[in-house]
Amino acid sequence: MAFGRFLGGDDFPISKITPEVIAKYLGTRPSNNNYNVHRKELSSLFSYAENVLESIDRNPVKKIEKLPHTVARKRVPQEQDIIKLLLAADPETDEKDLLIVMLHTLARIDEVLRLTWEDINFDKRLLTKWTRKTHGGSYKAVTVTINDELYFTLWKMWQNRKQDTWVFFNEKTNDRFNHRPKFMKGLCKRAGINPYFGFHTLRHLMASLLADNPKISTKTIQNILGHSEARTTEIYLHKLDGAIEDAMDSISGRFESKNEKPQPEATTKNIKSSQ
Repeated sequence: MAFGRFLGGDDFPISKITPEVIAKYLGTRPSNNNYNVHRKELSSLFSYAENVLESIDRNPVKKIEKLPHTVARKRVPQEQDIIKLLLAADPETDEKDLLIVMLHTLARIDEVLRLTWEDINFDKRLLTKWTRKTHGGSYKAVTVTINDELYFTLWKMWQNRKQDTWVFFNEKTNDRFNHRPKFMKGLCKRAGINPYFGFHTLRHLMASLLADNPKISTKTIQNILGHSEARTTEIYLHKLDGAIEDAMDSISGRFESKNEKPQPEATTKNIKSSQ
């Protein structure tokens, strides 16, 4: 988006773009925050051109400093908001399923939409999500345990699946969903939540709930979230320990009433053995 606005539809040789040209464009941005956002996007693009494509000798954005700005306070939803969303979710669609998976994996929306049934092991009650939040841009596996509520939801989805690849399958395109841009806004509107919040705030809420439990360490939460500060080896399957299982169990049934709390299936059959 930033590069398209920067060029304005003109054909301009990338080798002719100087720091002065960049600075002149950034000076047209309406706020310091927007300035910094566009500066970051342009810097990433020119860095790719310099280091990967080797089409330029230097990044013209590198010496342009960020401007000071006040970071807007992120709105973190309350538990009551989540209950409203779950009640407003359309039972004829995958809305509630998507919310449950988001909440109980603490995953990013793109990680959830990339989930395949091969990433789910019902036998060992493990789910592997794949994140690209790494310095090199490669995918990193983050494995979490499946608590009772998540197990109930995933098992129901597996039994009612339309195909054997994607957990969240788009029947209109016969492929996975690449994004769900209108999902949260529409659901918040139906739930009477204003202003609405996005998918990423669900991670903040669930991380906060885990942090409120003194028995759950910061390191365990980092492992569940897949943050780069935690050593990669600690989030792989063979490094999992009881701490993550206890953490995921602590949020099971958090948003369900006592008399509606789902029970896990008695079977321990996993995906591979059921295919």
